Amino acid sequence: MDVENSYKGMKFDELPDIYVIFITEHDYYGRGKAIYRVRRTVEDDNSLYGDGSNILYVNGQYRDDNDIGKLMHDFCCSNPDDMLIPMLAERTRYLKNNEKEVKHMCEQMERIENKGVAKGIGIGETNKAKDMAINLNDMGVDIEVIAKSANVSVDQVKEWLAKK
Repeated sequence: MDVENSYKGMKFDELPDIYVIFITEHDYYGRGKAIYRVRRTVEDDNSLYGDGSNILYVNGQYRDDNDIGKLMHDFCCSNPDDMLIPMLAERTRYLKNNEKEVKHMCEQMERIENKGVAKGIGIGETNKAKDMAINLNDMGVDIEVIAKSANVSVDQVKEWLAKK
């Protein structure tokens, strides 16, 4: 949580809810739903933990004639002319065809890459999976679910968590 969202003496129940949203390439749970909501529970009685943390898995394969279906369609489009949401198509067209914006994006990506290299890490898929695994673990997600989400072995997740 960002420290700007809290203050000294703030009570636990005053903390804002936190949402972590994963847009997966495939239907992770295989049930054909647009969104899967994950919440932490107390194992003894299956009651909600109540810490305000929420995890959403958005099915990137989901297609329907609703907002999520259209958004997932548009996220997979490289050509703004194929997009269904006019505002997203317009903004994508602007960002892809505006030389100043393209240059800015390239500079930002280079800055991010250089920052990672300076810390001794790259920005490859392995590091993204590792970061995701650590965040999910911090939220109480089971290691086997983390491994499946990151598409790595349980042993790999344990190794990452041991080094955090």
